[in-house]
Amino acid sequence: MRRLRVRLALISLLLWMTTAFQQSQRIRPSTSEISRSRHVMLLSLEYLKHDLWLPLIAEDPGAVQKRIVQVGSGKINSEGAVVGIDYVGTLASLGNEWTPHEVVDCWLKSQQGMEGLIDAFLLHNIDGAKLLEPDYLTEAFVTDTLGVSNKIQAKKLIMAAKRLRKQTEDYAIGDVFDSGTSTFTLGQSKMIRAIESTVATMKLGETCRVLCRSDYAYGSESFRRRNGEAVVPPFATLCFEVSLTHC
Repeated sequence: MRRLRVRLALISLLLWMTTAFQQSQRIRPSTSEISRSRHVMLLSLEYLKHDLWLPLIAEDPGAVQKRIVQVGSGKINSEGAVVGIDYVGTLASLGNEWTPHEVVDCWLKSQQGMEGLIDAFLLHNIDGAKLLEPDYLTEAFVTDTLGVSNKIQAKKLIMAAKRLRKQTEDYAIGDVFDSGTSTFTLGQSKMIRAIESTVATMKLGETCRVLCRSDYAYGSESFRRRNGEAVVPPFATLCFEVSLTHC
C-alpha cells in the first residue's frame, strides 16, 4: 500500500510538472521578461529538487532535455542577446534507446526515398534496439513485412541499418568529442539547435547538462575536427555540460 501511495504521488507530481511546462510554452513574447524569467526559474528549480530532466521542446519533449547542476541568477536572455558559454560535449547514445517515433524522426526520414515506410515502421513498433539487431532488417522482412518491392530500395534500407550498427562498434559512449568556450548571438543559428534552445533558458552562472537527439544536433551529418577526423557519427544522441559565463 505504501508503494502504491508513493507511485500515485510521483504520478501526480509528473502530471503537475507537465502541465506547468505546457503553460510555460504558451507565454507569448509580449509577456514581460521578469514574469517569464520567474516562471521558468520556478519550474526549473522544481525539476532540480526532484532530480528530473526538464523537456525544452513543447511539441517533442524527448528532443532536448535539461538538468540543472548549478543554479544561476538574474534574468533569462532573449533573442539578440550576446552570450558566452563554456561547454563539454560527449556521446550519449548511438540509437539503441530510440523509441519507434524517434527511429522515424532521427533516422528513417533522413534516408532518401524512405518516407513511405513511416507507417510500416510504426505499425511494427521498430525501435532503436530492433533496428540495431544484426538479424532484424533482413531482405525477407523488408520485402515481405514492410512491403518494399523495389530491390534497390530494400538493399539501401538494409545497408543503412548496417552502417548505423557499425557505428556502435567504432565509437564509445561517454567519449568527449568537443570542449571549449563560445560567444554567439541568440537567435542567429550559430550553434546547434539544442544549445540555442538551452542557453535561451539559462541565467548567468548557471551550469546544466543537456541531452539532445541527433535531429537537434548534427543529424545525419558527422561532426569532424579540423584535421578531418569524424568524432561524432551520424544520428548520435549527445550530452553537453554547459555553463553560461557572460551575457
